[in-house]
Amino acid sequence: TREFFSLDDRFPGIRFTSKSDDSHYDCAIRSTQPWSISELADLNARARSIAVTIHDTIGPDVIYAVPEEAEEAFEFAAEHADGLIYISEFTRAQFARRFMRRPDLVESVIYSSLDATEYLSDPSAPGSQWILIFGNAYDHKDLERTARIVSAAFPYEKIKLIGSKKLGGLNVEAFESGALENAVVEDLFRRAKCVVFPSFYEGFGLPLLKGLAYGKAVIARRSRVFREIVARFPSNGHLIEFENSLELVPAIGRVLQGREAGSQSSTGGAAHGARYDWKACATQIFQFAEQMRKSEDVEVWRKRDRALRYVMSKR
Repeated sequence: TREFFSLDDRFPGIRFTSKSDDSHYDCAIRSTQPWSISELADLNARARSIAVTIHDTIGPDVIYAVPEEAEEAFEFAAEHADGLIYISEFTRAQFARRFMRRPDLVESVIYSSLDATEYLSDPSAPGSQWILIFGNAYDHKDLERTARIVSAAFPYEKIKLIGSKKLGGLNVEAFESGALENAVVEDLFRRAKCVVFPSFYEGFGLPLLKGLAYGKAVIARRSRVFREIVARFPSNGHLIEFENSLELVPAIGRVLQGREAGSQSSTGGAAHGARYDWKACATQIFQFAEQMRKSEDVEVWRKRDRALRYVMSKR
Protein backbone atom coordinates (compact mmCIF):
# COMPACT_ATOMS: atom_id res chain seq x y z
CA THR A 1 0.00 0.00 0.00
CA ARG A 2 2.80 2.41 0.88
CA GLU A 3 4.52 1.72 -2.42
CA PHE A 4 1.34 1.93 -4.53
CA PHE A 5 0.42 5.35 -3.15
CA SER A 6 4.07 6.57 -2.97
CA LEU A 7 3.48 7.42 0.68
CA ASP A 8 7.17 7.52 1.63
CA ASP A 9 7.89 10.09 -1.09
CA ARG A 10 4.77 12.18 -0.52
CA PHE A 11 4.99 12.24 3.27
CA PRO A 12 8.67 12.05 4.25
CA GLY A 13 7.92 13.45 7.71
CA ILE A 14 5.67 10.55 8.69
CA ARG A 15 7.08 7.42 10.33
CA PHE A 16 5.37 4.27 9.09
CA THR A 17 5.26 1.19 11.31
CA SER A 18 4.41 -2.40 10.51
CA LYS A 19 1.79 -4.58 12.20
CA SER A 20 4.60 -6.33 14.05
CA ASP A 21 5.66 -3.05 15.67
CA ASP A 22 5.35 -3.25 19.47
CA SER A 23 5.58 0.48 20.26
CA HIS A 24 3.00 2.06 22.53
CA TYR A 25 1.19 5.36 22.01
CA ASP A 26 -1.05 7.87 23.75
CA CYS A 27 -3.72 7.52 21.05
CA ALA A 28 -4.48 5.08 18.24
CA ILE A 29 -7.10 6.05 15.66
CA ARG A 30 -8.32 3.62 13.02
CA SER A 31 -9.36 5.54 9.89
CA THR A 32 -11.58 2.70 8.73
CA GLN A 33 -14.38 0.78 10.41
CA PRO A 34 -13.72 -2.07 12.85
CA TRP A 35 -14.77 -5.30 11.18
CA SER A 36 -13.79 -7.58 14.06
CA ILE A 37 -13.08 -7.54 17.79
CA SER A 38 -9.47 -8.54 17.08
CA GLU A 39 -8.90 -5.22 15.27
CA LEU A 40 -10.05 -3.36 18.38
CA ALA A 41 -7.86 -5.59 20.55
CA ASP A 42 -4.88 -4.60 18.38
CA LEU A 43 -5.59 -0.91 18.95
CA ASN A 44 -6.04 -1.47 22.66
CA ALA A 45 -2.64 -3.21 22.88
CA ARG A 46 -0.96 -0.24 21.20
CA ALA A 47 -2.47 2.77 22.98
CA ARG A 48 -4.23 3.97 26.13
CA SER A 49 -6.89 5.84 24.13
CA ILE A 50 -8.42 4.37 21.00
CA ALA A 51 -10.90 5.58 18.39
CA VAL A 52 -12.36 4.27 15.14
CA THR A 53 -13.98 5.96 12.16
CA ILE A 54 -17.57 5.05 11.33
CA HIS A 55 -18.24 5.54 7.63
CA ASP A 56 -21.72 4.02 7.72
CA THR A 57 -23.78 1.29 9.36
CA ILE A 58 -24.59 -0.40 6.06
CA GLY A 59 -22.76 -3.60 7.00
CA PRO A 60 -24.74 -4.40 10.15
CA ASP A 61 -27.96 -3.07 8.62
CA VAL A 62 -27.97 -5.09 5.41
CA ILE A 63 -26.21 -8.13 6.95
CA TYR A 64 -24.83 -9.67 3.76
CA ALA A 65 -22.14 -7.09 3.01
CA VAL A 66 -19.69 -7.77 5.86
CA PRO A 67 -18.57 -10.58 8.21
CA GLU A 68 -21.08 -11.50 10.91
CA GLU A 69 -18.76 -10.29 13.68
CA ALA A 70 -18.84 -6.71 12.34
CA GLU A 71 -21.96 -5.87 14.34
CA GLU A 72 -20.28 -7.18 17.49
CA ALA A 73 -17.24 -4.99 16.75
CA PHE A 74 -19.39 -1.90 16.19
CA GLU A 75 -21.26 -2.55 19.44
CA PHE A 76 -18.01 -3.06 21.36
CA ALA A 77 -16.57 0.20 19.97
CA ALA A 78 -19.70 2.10 21.02
CA GLU A 79 -19.47 0.78 24.58
CA HIS A 80 -15.70 0.69 25.14
CA ALA A 81 -13.80 2.98 22.74
CA ASP A 82 -12.55 6.38 23.89
CA GLY A 83 -13.72 8.10 20.71
CA LEU A 84 -15.72 7.74 17.52
CA ILE A 85 -15.30 9.76 14.33
CA TYR A 86 -18.19 9.91 11.84
CA ILE A 87 -17.91 11.05 8.22
CA SER A 88 -21.35 12.72 8.19
CA GLU A 89 -24.10 13.81 10.56
CA PHE A 90 -26.29 11.25 8.81
CA THR A 91 -23.88 8.47 9.78
CA ARG A 92 -23.74 9.78 13.36
CA ALA A 93 -27.54 9.64 13.57
CA GLN A 94 -27.70 6.15 12.05
CA PHE A 95 -25.08 4.85 14.48
CA ALA A 96 -26.86 6.44 17.46
CA ARG A 97 -30.12 4.80 16.37
CA ARG A 98 -28.41 1.43 16.01
CA PHE A 99 -25.99 1.21 18.98
CA MET A 100 -25.85 2.24 22.65
CA ARG A 101 -22.84 4.48 23.33
CA ARG A 102 -21.15 5.09 26.66
CA PRO A 103 -22.00 8.57 28.08
CA ASP A 104 -18.50 10.15 28.07
CA LEU A 105 -17.50 8.99 24.59
CA VAL A 106 -15.57 11.62 22.58
CA GLU A 107 -17.40 12.06 19.27
CA SER A 108 -16.95 14.24 16.19
CA VAL A 109 -18.10 14.51 12.58
CA ILE A 110 -15.07 14.94 10.32
CA TYR A 111 -15.95 15.20 6.64
CA SER A 112 -13.84 13.86 3.81
CA SER A 113 -12.63 16.55 1.39
CA LEU A 114 -15.34 18.95 0.24
CA ASP A 115 -13.03 20.69 -2.23
CA ALA A 116 -14.09 19.99 -5.82
CA THR A 117 -10.55 20.50 -7.18
CA GLU A 118 -9.35 17.48 -5.18
CA TYR A 119 -11.74 15.21 -7.07
CA LEU A 120 -10.48 16.22 -10.54
CA SER A 121 -7.49 14.74 -12.33
CA ASP A 122 -8.09 16.72 -15.54
CA PRO A 123 -10.76 19.45 -15.62
CA SER A 124 -10.83 19.56 -19.44
CA ALA A 125 -14.23 18.66 -20.86
CA PRO A 126 -14.23 16.56 -24.07
CA GLY A 127 -17.55 15.89 -25.76
CA SER A 128 -20.08 14.06 -23.59
CA GLN A 129 -20.60 10.56 -24.92
CA TRP A 130 -22.44 8.29 -22.48
CA ILE A 131 -24.67 7.83 -19.47
CA LEU A 132 -22.55 6.66 -16.53
CA ILE A 133 -24.18 4.40 -13.91
CA PHE A 134 -22.04 4.00 -10.78
CA GLY A 135 -22.11 1.50 -7.94
CA ASN A 136 -20.89 -1.99 -7.04
CA ALA A 137 -22.23 -5.53 -6.91
CA TYR A 138 -24.04 -5.20 -3.55
CA ASP A 139 -27.83 -5.32 -3.76
CA HIS A 140 -28.36 -2.00 -1.99
CA LYS A 141 -26.60 -0.24 -4.90
CA ASP A 142 -29.58 -1.27 -7.13
CA LEU A 143 -27.40 -1.56 -10.24
CA GLU A 144 -29.01 -4.52 -12.00
CA ARG A 145 -32.55 -3.12 -12.01
CA THR A 146 -31.33 0.38 -12.85
CA ALA A 147 -29.26 -0.90 -15.79
CA ARG A 148 -32.28 -2.73 -17.25
CA ILE A 149 -34.53 0.31 -16.91
CA VAL A 150 -32.08 2.85 -18.34
CA SER A 151 -30.98 0.56 -21.17
CA ALA A 152 -34.58 -0.10 -22.25
CA ALA A 153 -35.63 3.54 -21.93
CA PHE A 154 -32.66 4.89 -23.91
CA PRO A 155 -31.74 2.15 -26.43
CA TYR A 156 -29.76 4.52 -28.67
CA GLU A 157 -27.61 5.94 -25.88
CA LYS A 158 -24.23 4.54 -24.92
CA ILE A 159 -24.27 3.45 -21.29
CA LYS A 160 -21.18 2.77 -19.16
CA LEU A 161 -21.70 0.93 -15.88
CA ILE A 162 -19.21 0.53 -13.03
CA GLY A 163 -20.06 -2.19 -10.55
CA SER A 164 -20.53 -5.59 -12.16
CA LYS A 165 -19.24 -6.78 -15.53
CA LYS A 166 -22.08 -9.28 -15.89
CA LEU A 167 -24.57 -6.42 -16.33
CA GLY A 168 -23.24 -5.55 -19.79
CA GLY A 169 -25.67 -5.69 -22.72
CA LEU A 170 -26.44 -4.35 -26.19
CA ASN A 171 -25.88 -0.70 -25.32
CA VAL A 172 -24.27 -1.22 -21.89
CA GLU A 173 -20.54 -1.65 -21.37
CA ALA A 174 -19.97 -2.82 -17.81
CA PHE A 175 -16.85 -2.87 -15.62
CA GLU A 176 -16.11 -4.49 -12.29
CA SER A 177 -15.77 -1.98 -9.46
CA GLY A 178 -12.30 -1.79 -7.96
CA ALA A 179 -10.68 -3.30 -11.07
CA LEU A 180 -10.15 -0.16 -13.16
CA GLU A 181 -7.10 2.05 -13.47
CA ASN A 182 -7.67 5.49 -11.98
CA ALA A 183 -7.19 7.15 -15.40
CA VAL A 184 -10.04 5.04 -16.84
CA VAL A 185 -12.39 6.00 -14.01
CA GLU A 186 -11.54 9.68 -14.47
CA ASP A 187 -12.25 9.44 -18.20
CA LEU A 188 -15.60 7.75 -17.58
CA PHE A 189 -16.67 10.66 -15.39
CA ARG A 190 -15.15 13.36 -17.58
CA ARG A 191 -16.93 12.20 -20.76
CA ALA A 192 -20.29 11.37 -19.18
CA LYS A 193 -23.48 13.13 -20.25
CA CYS A 194 -24.77 12.53 -16.75
CA VAL A 195 -24.04 10.29 -13.75
CA VAL A 196 -26.70 7.96 -12.31
CA PHE A 197 -26.12 6.94 -8.69
CA PRO A 198 -29.08 4.72 -7.70
CA SER A 199 -27.81 3.48 -4.31
CA PHE A 200 -30.41 3.12 -1.56
CA TYR A 201 -27.93 3.63 1.27
CA GLU A 202 -24.68 5.61 1.58
CA GLY A 203 -22.71 7.13 4.44
CA PHE A 204 -21.16 9.91 2.37
CA GLY A 205 -21.21 9.44 -1.42
CA LEU A 206 -17.81 9.97 -3.06
CA PRO A 207 -19.07 9.09 -6.60
CA LEU A 208 -21.71 11.79 -6.19
CA LEU A 209 -19.07 14.40 -5.37
CA LYS A 210 -16.82 13.27 -8.20
CA GLY A 211 -19.63 13.70 -10.71
CA LEU A 212 -20.46 17.15 -9.35
CA ALA A 213 -16.78 18.13 -9.40
CA TYR A 214 -16.71 17.41 -13.12
CA GLY A 215 -19.72 19.69 -13.56
CA LYS A 216 -22.13 16.86 -14.35
CA ALA A 217 -25.78 16.42 -13.54
CA VAL A 218 -25.80 13.62 -10.96
CA ILE A 219 -29.11 11.80 -10.74
CA ALA A 220 -29.20 10.18 -7.31
CA ARG A 221 -31.83 8.60 -5.10
CA ARG A 222 -33.24 11.05 -2.57
CA SER A 223 -31.21 10.85 0.65
CA ARG A 224 -30.59 13.03 3.69
CA VAL A 225 -26.86 12.40 3.52
CA PHE A 226 -26.63 13.59 -0.09
CA ARG A 227 -28.35 16.86 0.79
CA GLU A 228 -26.04 17.29 3.77
CA ILE A 229 -22.90 16.79 1.70
CA VAL A 230 -23.95 18.68 -1.43
CA ALA A 231 -24.88 21.73 0.66
CA ARG A 232 -21.19 21.96 1.65
CA PHE A 233 -19.69 21.21 -1.76
CA PRO A 234 -19.27 24.15 -4.18
CA SER A 235 -19.09 22.97 -7.81
CA ASN A 236 -20.59 23.51 -11.23
CA GLY A 237 -22.57 20.28 -11.17
CA HIS A 238 -26.18 19.65 -10.21
CA LEU A 239 -27.84 17.10 -7.99
CA ILE A 240 -31.13 15.81 -9.40
CA GLU A 241 -33.02 13.63 -6.94
CA PHE A 242 -35.41 10.79 -7.68
CA GLU A 243 -37.52 8.72 -5.32
CA ASN A 244 -38.26 5.63 -7.42
CA SER A 245 -37.86 4.14 -10.88
CA LEU A 246 -40.87 6.03 -12.25
CA GLU A 247 -39.00 9.31 -11.63
CA LEU A 248 -35.62 8.10 -12.87
CA VAL A 249 -36.27 7.91 -16.62
CA PRO A 250 -37.88 11.40 -16.90
CA ALA A 251 -34.98 12.86 -14.90
CA ILE A 252 -32.42 11.37 -17.29
CA GLY A 253 -34.53 12.47 -20.27
CA ARG A 254 -34.54 16.09 -19.11
CA VAL A 255 -30.75 16.07 -18.77
CA LEU A 256 -30.24 14.56 -22.24
CA GLN A 257 -32.56 17.18 -23.71
CA GLY A 258 -30.77 20.00 -21.92
CA ARG A 259 -33.65 20.68 -19.54
CA GLU A 260 -32.69 20.36 -15.87
CA ALA A 261 -35.87 21.67 -14.27
CA GLY A 262 -36.10 20.84 -10.59
CA SER A 263 -32.40 20.23 -10.19
CA GLN A 264 -30.49 21.41 -7.15
CA SER A 265 -27.34 23.42 -7.68
CA SER A 266 -24.45 22.09 -5.63
CA THR A 267 -22.87 25.54 -5.26
CA GLY A 268 -24.48 25.95 -1.82
CA GLY A 269 -21.21 24.99 -0.17
CA ALA A 270 -19.98 28.56 -0.35
CA ALA A 271 -22.39 29.43 2.44
CA HIS A 272 -20.55 27.14 4.86
CA GLY A 273 -17.33 29.12 5.05
CA ALA A 274 -13.77 28.40 3.95
CA ARG A 275 -12.75 25.62 1.59
CA TYR A 276 -12.59 22.26 3.37
CA ASP A 277 -9.93 20.01 1.84
CA TRP A 278 -7.99 16.87 2.82
CA LYS A 279 -5.49 18.92 4.86
CA ALA A 280 -8.36 20.36 6.88
CA CYS A 281 -9.67 16.82 7.39
CA ALA A 282 -6.25 15.70 8.67
CA THR A 283 -6.01 18.73 10.96
CA GLN A 284 -9.35 17.88 12.55
CA ILE A 285 -8.24 14.30 13.13
CA PHE A 286 -5.15 15.52 15.00
CA GLN A 287 -7.33 17.90 17.02
CA PHE A 288 -9.61 14.98 17.83
CA ALA A 289 -6.59 12.97 19.02
CA GLU A 290 -5.56 15.84 21.29
CA GLN A 291 -9.10 16.03 22.68
CA MET A 292 -8.95 12.30 23.44
CA ARG A 293 -5.59 12.68 25.14
CA LYS A 294 -6.84 15.50 27.37
CA SER A 295 -9.94 13.53 28.41
CA GLU A 296 -8.04 10.28 28.93
CA ASP A 297 -9.33 8.05 31.72
CA VAL A 298 -7.17 5.02 32.45
CA GLU A 299 -10.16 3.26 33.99
CA VAL A 300 -11.78 3.19 30.54
CA TRP A 301 -8.73 1.31 29.24
CA ARG A 302 -8.83 -1.13 32.17
CA LYS A 303 -12.51 -1.93 31.60
CA ARG A 304 -11.93 -2.32 27.87
CA ASP A 305 -8.94 -4.59 28.44
CA ARG A 306 -10.92 -6.81 30.82
CA ALA A 307 -13.80 -6.97 28.34
CA LEU A 308 -11.44 -7.86 25.50
CA ARG A 309 -9.76 -10.63 27.50
CA TYR A 310 -13.17 -12.09 28.30
CA VAL A 311 -14.42 -11.87 24.69
CA MET A 312 -11.22 -13.27 23.18
CA SER A 313 -11.18 -16.18 25.67
CA LYS A 314 -14.62 -17.25 24.40
CA ARG A 315 -13.40 -17.62 20.80
